[in-house]
Amino acid sequence: MKIVIQIAYGIVLVAALHAGVVGLFEINIIDSVFGMEGFLSRILAVFSGFAALVLIVTYVRGGCVCKQTRSCTSCCGAKE
Repeated sequence: MKIVIQIAYGIVLVAALHAGVVGLFEINIIDSVFGMEGFLSRILAVFSGFAALVLIVTYVRGGCVCKQTRSCTSCCGAKE
């Protein structure tokens, strides 16, 4: 599960940087690089939304997405 959380952090980071560049400079890097007007940006938005939900659930559960009540270093590395 730790790898899912790391991937979620990566997706949210890329989406945040993309949103920052679009907001500050009005340059859509993803559309410019791949040449698909809005399609890949929408996919990035959907993935970043799912990734954010994973991170929110992880945060609410105290750093672990499993339902163990004790330290779950075996599944995601979180400590009590």
